[in-house]
Amino acid sequence: MRIFLIVLCCFFWYTLSAIHYGDVVFSELMVDPEPSVGLPEVEYLEICNRSDLEISLVGWKLLYGDKSYGLPPCKLSSGEYLVLCSKTSANSFPAGVPVIGISPFPSLLKTGKLMALTSSTNELVSILDYSDRWYGSGFKANGGWSLECIDLTNFSGHGSNWAASTDPSGGTPGLENSVFAVNPSFDIPSCTRLFVPSPDVLEIHFSSFMQLNSLYDKLNYVISPENTIILSATVPFPDSRILKLQLSDALVSESIYQLKISGLYNLSGRILKDTTLSFGLPEKPLPRSLVLNEILFDPLPGGSDYVEFVNVGTKCVDLSDVWLTNRSDDGDLNEGRRLSEKPLPCLPGSYWLLSESPDSVCSVGRFPLMPNRLEIKSFPSMSYDMGNVSLVTTSAEVLDEMNYTYKMHFPLISNPEGVALEKIRPDAVSSLRSNWISANSGAHFGTPGFKNSQFQEIQRTGKNGFYVNQTWITPNNDGLNDRVQVQYELPESCVGSLTVFDLQGRLVRKLANNELLGVQGDYWWDGTYDDGKLAPFGRYILFAEAFTPKGEVFRSRLVLTILF
Repeated sequence: MRIFLIVLCCFFWYTLSAIHYGDVVFSELMVDPEPSVGLPEVEYLEICNRSDLEISLVGWKLLYGDKSYGLPPCKLSSGEYLVLCSKTSANSFPAGVPVIGISPFPSLLKTGKLMALTSSTNELVSILDYSDRWYGSGFKANGGWSLECIDLTNFSGHGSNWAASTDPSGGTPGLENSVFAVNPSFDIPSCTRLFVPSPDVLEIHFSSFMQLNSLYDKLNYVISPENTIILSATVPFPDSRILKLQLSDALVSESIYQLKISGLYNLSGRILKDTTLSFGLPEKPLPRSLVLNEILFDPLPGGSDYVEFVNVGTKCVDLSDVWLTNRSDDGDLNEGRRLSEKPLPCLPGSYWLLSESPDSVCSVGRFPLMPNRLEIKSFPSMSYDMGNVSLVTTSAEVLDEMNYTYKMHFPLISNPEGVALEKIRPDAVSSLRSNWISANSGAHFGTPGFKNSQFQEIQRTGKNGFYVNQTWITPNNDGLNDRVQVQYELPESCVGSLTVFDLQGRLVRKLANNELLGVQGDYWWDGTYDDGKLAPFGRYILFAEAFTPKGEVFRSRLVLTILF
């Protein structure tokens, strides 16, 4: 009976003394104390005991980046704040400020460093990845002001729960924060990226820190085809925003897989919605497997340039082997921006948005879901009047490129600011200017990351020669009948020309001049002259001819009409 009581008491003692995530939290950061506003010029971290019990910090560690710092043995009462700083700076604070010196103490960076607290049993207690953007004030971010947590019960770890101190001294070390307020987290976690670092490993990234016990449960993941199973689930502790899944088999080229994820929670207790991620084995891109499909080079004030491409091939392309760049005036490729630092699969048929600020680009349109998007820092310069856009491989092989000019916009658009250029057909050669047109107004003048508003299919007839499926157009850029599609089907490659005349025989537009034509293809006329001006309403004659190497000739005269 005595042994039973001892065991029972030990059980209750362990239950009451066990440390849970969020019992102690980071509550304030002073990462740039100079110039001083009123506080000592000392870097410090502040922690707070949120639990109802006194907590011993014996064996606790502060993790900062990839280094670990042991906390001196002490006790932290319920509701108590404690300032952590270097041992040599501990005496710099006024009397009454609870402070403890650590030797050594990390040198705090202004932004972008992961920090965490772990208990004596190496349990994760608190984690934070702070940013200088959280200040919300460029003046205060310049130094002398601390970052304070708004709501200590909010475990989201997001900048929306942090703000620059409003205390006249620049911070509140050891005291309740000046920005204290009720600020609950309504954040719903999501999967932000799936990488394939090796053929038998998947790396999943999440929008927020996740609960470790749910990540480690292999039953929360199902892969199809079902012959591939999950052998293990690991996390690069303490960063629970990253999950690595070890697969039983290597991925197979040109096969598409699905990963179903369920039962995962973030540290705020919010559940990740059941999610299915499609992926494949990322492989080196082939020429023209990725093609440019939409660009915005003259955004609205406050907006961002963007480039869209689509995978028109049959394989998953590794975007870590792809760079976005442009050409200098002498034709040389400028310094590029790599699309991904890790092997990132781009599925066949998928559209991708590239921008320095994808979120601001997507906020302009009304999209049913967020597109595939990549944030490209130091986005290549895009002039508002003319320029070049190129997709190249690591070995400088050009995958696709185009030269653009504002004259490619629809002529009735007096101000093309905020209007994207879209391809009519993604698989057409990007250098073909007639295959580019202004996005229509019904799509908010752009469809970044989605099928273009001006997209049109080619309908084949099986007949040799040139033909149109509709002979009239209403060129007002409303997305309906704005252009005429001149299609051709030939027995073999030919040299051909397509020219538009008015009824008096005067030249209006030369669509092609002795160009090499494939066995099938198309050209577009948008009702404009060669100089970009819109032709008046009325009838026009399209004269098309092609010559085969054997001397066979194909000629067509088609009557086209512009209606208003």
